[in-house]
Amino acid sequence: MVRPTPNYRYQGIPGTALIDVHVYDPNDKAAAVDKRHGNKPLRGHPISQWRKKFGGDEGDVVHPGTGNKHHVSLKPHAHLDPDKTYLAITYRFRPTQPIRPEHQYLFPPAPWKK
Repeated sequence: MVRPTPNYRYQGIPGTALIDVHVYDPNDKAAAVDKRHGNKPLRGHPISQWRKKFGGDEGDVVHPGTGNKHHVSLKPHAHLDPDKTYLAITYRFRPTQPIRPEHQYLFPPAPWKK
C-alpha cells in the first residue's frame, strides 16, 4: 500500500490530484520543458525504461502527495523510437471548489495571467 505524504500541501482542500504525461525528444529544447510550471526542464526517462518498469506498455504511477494510482499507457507512442523518445510525468492539483482566502498562496496566478 502506498501512503500519501503526511504534509501534502493541498491536504484538506477539495479537489483532484492529476498527472500530466509529457512525451518529448530530449534534444528539442523547446519541447523538453514543462510549460504549465514556468518552463522548468522536464526530467524524464526513455520510453524503453518505462516499458521495463511497467513490464509492458501499460502500468501505474503513484501520485507522491496523495498516494493515488494513475494508469499510464505507452501504446499511443509505439511508433516512436523508445530509446530516443522520453516520457516525463508531472503532478498537479485542480481544486473543485472556490479557494478560501487562507489557501490563496497555494494557487498563484499563472505567469501569463499576471
